[in-house]
Formats: sequence, structure tokens, C-alpha cells
Amino acid sequence: MVLLRQIPIAGYILIILFAWLYYEPLMVVWRAWTKVGGYYSHGPLVPFVTAWMLYTQKEVLLTIPHRSSWSGLAILLICSLIYLVSSLCHMYPPKYVAFVFYLLGFNLLLFGTRMARATLLPWAFLFFMVPLPDGLIDLITYKLRIAVTATAVSMTEPFNWYVVKSGNYIFFPNGDTLVVGDICAGLRSII
Repeated sequence: MVLLRQIPIAGYILIILFAWLYYEPLMVVWRAWTKVGGYYSHGPLVPFVTAWMLYTQKEVLLTIPHRSSWSGLAILLICSLIYLVSSLCHMYPPKYVAFVFYLLGFNLLLFGTRMARATLLPWAFLFFMVPLPDGLIDLITYKLRIAVTATAVSMTEPFNWYVVKSGNYIFFPNGDTLVVGDICAGLRSII
């Protein structure tokens, strides 16, 4: 609570403006987090883990003097530009990344570079809550399926099994076909 009392009124105005701007993108992120069968069911836990990381450093953070850094304002302006362009182009992914950088900008502007340095790991951890664009997920999943298929076929070579690989299909001599699907690619485990 001591930290909250040290934020100037302009900081609270920035936070309210930030919450108003990011209401819609955060609702889209929430839908990605709660999507059945989605890749980001861990998303709602990330802010809590980040808060826990900050809480465990509480004593150290309270001793750091607050000296506003204008570089925070520069980051906020760049993020605002990214937000504006993303809104005009109807693209959400850049807004998600800008969201995390907005938090860095606020930290620098309100508390300074020493505080930003001390909270760098919890801040970076927030990127785990940012959903990747669907096109990128499809591309990564496709590449992983091909790699998993190639690995599976190469594992049959020591047994002298005759199988043929075509993309993500494995054909057996008896006519059976094995399809390596999205789930077999392992992206959900990686994310």
C-alpha cells in the first residue's frame, strides 16, 4: 500500500486512460484464454504469478528510490502509436505486445529505471499471457507436425519397417495411413 500512496495523481489518470483504451483488447485476450481447446488456458494465471514475483521482492522494491524517467514517456508514446496503427488496421496482436510494453513505460515514468531494472523478470514473464496470432500458430503447428512425422519415420528405420512419409501422413505397406494432427505436434505443451 505504501507504493500506491507514492503514485502521483497523473499516474492514476494514466492508469484509468490505459484501462479504458485496453478494455476491448483485454476482452479478446480473455476469450483466447478461456477458449475451449485453446492454447492459452494458462493466461489468467500469468498476472497472479507476476504479482507473486513482485510480492516476494516487496522489501527490496520498497527501498528503491523513485526517480521518474522520461524514457517511460517515450515508451508510452511509441506504444500509443502502435495502438493507433493497430486499431486503424484492425489488428489485435500488436496491441497485446504494446500492452506489456505500456506496463514497462508506466513503471519507468512513475518509478524510474532502478525500479524497472528490479522488476524486469516479472515484467518479461507477462509475455507468456500474450496470445500469438492464429496465422503464426498455424505455421508453427504445421512445421512441428512435419518435424514430428519425420522423427516418427526415422525411428522406424532401425527396425527395417518400410513406411513412406508424405507431409504429415505416414503410409504403411498394408495400406494403413497415420495422420500426424495438430495435437500430435506438441505446440500446446511448448506454450
